[in-house]
Amino acid sequence: MKKIYFSISLCSCLFAQDTIILENILVTTNSPTETTAGITRGYESITADSATKTRTPLKQIPKSVQVINSEVMNDQGVQSISEALHNSSGVVSNNPLTTPGWDSTLVRGFAAEQLQDGSTLVYNMGDRESTINIERIEVLKGPNAILYGGNSGTPVGGSVNLISKMPESTPFTQLGTTIGSNNLVKPSFDVNQPVNESVLVRVTGEYTKSESQNDVIERNNYNVNPTVKLKIKDDTTVTLQGKTSRWEGQDYQGLPAVGTIAGDFKIDRNLFIGDNNVPDSTSSLDSIVANVEHEFNDIWSISTKAYAANSEFDERIQLNLGNEPMMGSTFMLLNTRMFQEQQSRSLNADVKGEFSTNTKLIFGAETSTLDDKGFMDNMGMASGIQSVDLTNPIYSIPYTDENRDIWSGEVNNKTSSVYTQIQQTFFDRLHLLAGTKLSKLVVDFEDNWGGDNTTDKTKLLLQGGIAYDINDNITLFTSYSEGMKAPGWSNYESAPKPMESTQYEAGVKFDADSQLSGSLAAFKIERKNISVANPATNGLTTIPNGEEESKGVELDLVWQPTTNFSLLSNYTNTHAEYTKDASSTILDGNKLGGVPEHSGRIWANYKFSEPIFKGFSAGAGIYAQSETMLDGTNKYEVPGYHTYDAKIAYAHKSYETSLVVKNLTDRDYYERLDYYGGRVTAGLERTYLVNFTYKF
Repeated sequence: MKKIYFSISLCSCLFAQDTIILENILVTTNSPTETTAGITRGYESITADSATKTRTPLKQIPKSVQVINSEVMNDQGVQSISEALHNSSGVVSNNPLTTPGWDSTLVRGFAAEQLQDGSTLVYNMGDRESTINIERIEVLKGPNAILYGGNSGTPVGGSVNLISKMPESTPFTQLGTTIGSNNLVKPSFDVNQPVNESVLVRVTGEYTKSESQNDVIERNNYNVNPTVKLKIKDDTTVTLQGKTSRWEGQDYQGLPAVGTIAGDFKIDRNLFIGDNNVPDSTSSLDSIVANVEHEFNDIWSISTKAYAANSEFDERIQLNLGNEPMMGSTFMLLNTRMFQEQQSRSLNADVKGEFSTNTKLIFGAETSTLDDKGFMDNMGMASGIQSVDLTNPIYSIPYTDENRDIWSGEVNNKTSSVYTQIQQTFFDRLHLLAGTKLSKLVVDFEDNWGGDNTTDKTKLLLQGGIAYDINDNITLFTSYSEGMKAPGWSNYESAPKPMESTQYEAGVKFDADSQLSGSLAAFKIERKNISVANPATNGLTTIPNGEEESKGVELDLVWQPTTNFSLLSNYTNTHAEYTKDASSTILDGNKLGGVPEHSGRIWANYKFSEPIFKGFSAGAGIYAQSETMLDGTNKYEVPGYHTYDAKIAYAHKSYETSLVVKNLTDRDYYERLDYYGGRVTAGLERTYLVNFTYKF
């Protein structure tokens, strides 16, 4: 917001004796800021890139897209991607306690893909919660990512696209550290150093060492992200992005339902199940991206991206086999090792045309491979299984790796597609979006139990939508979209089937006087061929038999009456359920596990401008969600909860410091943990964090 002062003097005439000076009149205007990641106005993001692969005003996109920019994350003192995602309606974020061997993020009730600048992060390995290299986060809700699909196909749920920090022309170095509860220490750096006008270099990195309110747990994570941007000619740019990411710590499996949210006995809410001698689990990701952009003229350009990544996780645990005790408060634990590794490669090319007639065209092609293999070792009855009373646990059998290779398998995915998209604006008010994608997906699965199956499917995927500006402040929109994706690595009982989905949505987007902005949307998503656990094998095998439906309403608001005050809020009402009998325990009409019917977030921040308090800011917020089913059987329900957060900060020209308090009232609550079908974990206790950054 710019402040413009007018001083007006009146003179009666040449012979006037007095001059009248009126009081200053204050006029305030909100001014947008443009960065390499988009145009923003405080908490409000005006443009998005992910939904259309073109920089387009959000109001012209007939889809639900939510952007979480860096100002929101900085004001809240966000420490993880999962925490940042609370700022988007319709998202149930991953629990940071889980080992990075799969991603539990849900969007509109369904499992979401996580992308890094449009490239799929398979299972989201390594130090996945770090925000040090994130400029902003764009959330595409439902199967709205038809233009993406490397490695395993086009997303059938939502997509969370992490937009990376890019090299800049002005050199700077930023050093930071966070210390806090549970012996947290997290130093970080962000070094931007151009070599010359044609070679820009930026490297970010972060190391995290922490303990936990849960017994035994200690974690060590790090990630390093180098980026080089080369300007070959005025019309050609090459960007090279690398990533090395590591995670190490105990594999946390949560707690059973009985003894926590059910039953007539209580298990210590901070218990770590398993002996102290269980070796650390690990997760890693190494990737490189090469992106070549060339402008043929003022209209046509081409972007070609090659992506290669190797990732793996290695989990070691004394696995609790169920949510119910064998007798009394005694549960059966089994020494288990789960290992998985992936090699993913993809090549994508987009030809874009942007015409003065308000027309944008994209012609694209993509090909990719994903080799995903692993094994599960369950140690035998004599040496690896034990009965443990979890109210007074004594682990009589130590953990050992016997390498018995009880089950091993490999899934090879090959995808190829061609697609086209058109954006057209008529009469400056009517915005059309239409696209189609011919997608071919080959899934080859085999295991050491004799399974050898191949699935080959080609499908024409469609998307389309209309946005109409009623006036300068209000836009109505409606859209349709489809997705098709290969299932991940699992112990399949029969040939895996590609998951498919369709979405219908309609809503309104608004921006009143650059102060109150947001969107309201209603949606319905249908999915089929979803893998579900087979109760006959205690969940050790899966059946591609699930059919699901999610429908609901979402509201996102940003209110910024002045540059000093910002308020962000969202609310979601979601009904997600199975629409056919998927197994003997997952029946038609059962609710999906982990999806609250009601959830929402409110955050308010005030930046002081008075001279005595200049540089200070304070913020507070609340996150709440209603009860959720533990899993698709609907036998146990995790109660709803709400927590408060607060922050006070001081910013100077070259440094900033802040104190953040999570769960301000130290509320006791439980959350669902997406582990082995569904477990329970104690919510975060009151946590203090002190942040300091210095930029020069």
